[in-house]
Amino acid sequence: MIYKSRILSGAGTGFEVLKALIDGIVARGGSDDDLRRILKEKNITDAICGILVDNRRFFTFIVDFDQKCWKRFPTKENYQHVNSDLEFDQFPIRFSGSLEVTVELIPCEKGMNIEKHLSICKEQKALEIDRPISETFFKQFPEELEKDYICSVCGVRFEKNGKQVVSLMEADKDGLAFSFLNTDYILSDSKFLVLREVKPLLSV
Repeated sequence: MIYKSRILSGAGTGFEVLKALIDGIVARGGSDDDLRRILKEKNITDAICGILVDNRRFFTFIVDFDQKCWKRFPTKENYQHVNSDLEFDQFPIRFSGSLEVTVELIPCEKGMNIEKHLSICKEQKALEIDRPISETFFKQFPEELEKDYICSVCGVRFEKNGKQVVSLMEADKDGLAFSFLNTDYILSDSKFLVLREVKPLLSV
């Protein structure tokens, strides 16, 4: 399947990307001639693409969605903090059995709130995370919690007043926390865990 760039089909976005490149070059004392080198020197193009793509952090692992622990409400015995407003149905589990999942850690832009994060996920066609996926990731990759403060949205719903709220799982080297927050809540200096793919296990 041939990938078709939405940036190329959207003149406005393409202009913004080009402007960002030019602004960065000018800020470093460069000029349009430096930008044109992208067309002539393949090693520069490869370097730029490597920074943009190769540094993305993907993780593939197996999740058993049928474990009994997922059917129990998270408590303070197992987690550092559990918001008192949380209800069990705010952590929907959409899958069953053992499945192979692929997740990605994406950086949280400075001053970005949860609503903006959800908008980015929708634009990138990222899948919504389930609680078992987040917790399994945290258990299997504890070294990531040593490096970053990591968040994942494990449930989204609308209140009777029409306001959107989320069930948020947060984790770092000190432990796990569950919160129930409005989408205008601002997160900084963190990474978001998003679901990219779910596949059945290959039979041997």
